[in-house]
Amino acid sequence: MFMKMRNLAKKIAVLCVLIIALLVSITLLLKQQSKDGERYQHSQIDSETKEISENDKLPKTSNDESNPPHVQGVPLKEENRVLIVDSLPDPFVKHDSLTVRRAIEKANRPDLAGRPSGPERIRAHHKTLQIPEEQLVVLSSAELVEKTLQSPLAVMMRYQLYPDGGMSRFAGSFNGAATLLERPDMAKEVLSYYKRVSAFDQLSEWERTPSFVYHFAMCETFLSTNEALKQLEADPKLRQDVIRSIIMSRQARTEFDSSQAEPVFGRSTIVYSAMAVAKYLDSLDSPKYQQWVAQESQDAEDGKEDLFVKRGLSYAEAEEVLVIGEEYVQSIK
Repeated sequence: MFMKMRNLAKKIAVLCVLIIALLVSITLLLKQQSKDGERYQHSQIDSETKEISENDKLPKTSNDESNPPHVQGVPLKEENRVLIVDSLPDPFVKHDSLTVRRAIEKANRPDLAGRPSGPERIRAHHKTLQIPEEQLVVLSSAELVEKTLQSPLAVMMRYQLYPDGGMSRFAGSFNGAATLLERPDMAKEVLSYYKRVSAFDQLSEWERTPSFVYHFAMCETFLSTNEALKQLEADPKLRQDVIRSIIMSRQARTEFDSSQAEPVFGRSTIVYSAMAVAKYLDSLDSPKYQQWVAQESQDAEDGKEDLFVKRGLSYAEAEEVLVIGEEYVQSIK
């Protein structure tokens, strides 16, 4: 009896070993299949990404039905220029990402034929935000400044820091901004508004006026344009006044912030202030600014020739420029 029990136990032990070996083999096989599947998936994604990247290099035209204008990632036609991916001059043109392209193509699938796509709805909405032509003709430059600063499309200037402050993007999307740039008194009217709202007792307007905090950066960007610099070219005192007004405005906003429980204006728009100050210091041949630019050209990969063309100021550079601006204002008192 004892021998029978012993033989049965041996058989059970051998069976358990075989079962365990079988389970281990199945587990290893499943792991290998999983790895092979992942490698295949990655190879498919890499292949698809490479194919789209190669397609991005090819010239595309709006006549190519396989590449409709809204998925090309290239400047759109004039009638489509109010789209987020708009008709910007180089180097501001951005290519659509793979994710965006797929989303757009999905939104334009055959079963949705006849329904407006996302980009079409955006264009239609942006058209409703334009100032009617008959109003543009009769608006004074002062009125146009305020309407332009209050435009919802001004948010395009705040998506990311462009070398020109986003003015090309904004003016290419909003007819009010484009028209304001053409007004011969644009610089004086923008400066007048800027000085008025920079008064300490006017800064509380941020509680009542939407996006008021960003009006300062927008004014500084308008004052930084070639149009503004050309308009003030013959009046060095007025150009000095621009620098003085920006420095005083930042001081007033800093003082206002210190009187609040939490900062309202902060220093997030410092780069826009410094951009304007830098351009006017340059136009006035400030020795300290010229010295700073020369040193900056030696230290950085992008020198003066690329500043405000291929790149904007960094926050550290903006701090340095504003210090030079403050010293300049002290020297002309």
